[in-house]
Amino acid sequence: MKTVTKYCKWLKILLAGIFFLVPAFPVSAAPGEYQQCTNTADCIVGEFLFNDEYVPVADADCTLTARYPDGTVFINSATLPPSADGWYSYDIGTSGQPLGLYRSQICCTTIDGYMCLDKSFTITQDTAESVWSYDNRTISSFGNIVQEIWTLWLVISGDTPPKPSLLQLSTTVPPLPPPTPSIPSAPVFPISLFSLPQFKMISSPSIPKSILSKLQSPPFRPTPTIF
Repeated sequence: MKTVTKYCKWLKILLAGIFFLVPAFPVSAAPGEYQQCTNTADCIVGEFLFNDEYVPVADADCTLTARYPDGTVFINSATLPPSADGWYSYDIGTSGQPLGLYRSQICCTTIDGYMCLDKSFTITQDTAESVWSYDNRTISSFGNIVQEIWTLWLVISGDTPPKPSLLQLSTTVPPLPPPTPSIPSAPVFPISLFSLPQFKMISSPSIPKSILSKLQSPPFRPTPTIF
């Protein structure tokens, strides 16, 4: 029994030593992603408000305060209208506003107290506008698009074909595919019957002159036989 008690005592000391020797690492919370708004459409910033029993609070006094990316006041304690489902929101016009992070918060006063929620948001450039840079693109600089596309093609393909001009790109008609080659017909040669090996003329045997003279005389008329 004394041995077991002794081992338990040393085990407690060992665990305590490990606890104090293990270094403490700082723990940091990862920042949440802010609401994304574009500069081409209005942005709605809002929050649902519930009490401890998860019942919507529809009679709170809520305001929104926001600051520009440089820290100056953008929206100063704007009143948020309540709704029956506990939703409080504000419609922010983003057109023409600077791009960046807008530090914002919604603060509400209820019968239970006062609270504030972080509602920071960012205003970014619209995707189409960001790609084509409509604000900076002019008719005189339209030719740069051809140059940019051409440069991208050379980077991707690694080829260096002759560089076309803008006029060539708009007016050049792609060449027609070459015609399908036709199979030539077999040549026709005049064929003589006697030129073939199987029809080769064989020299006729000599004919006796007596028979030949009869053949050259008037036609032979045989005498009919009377029975």
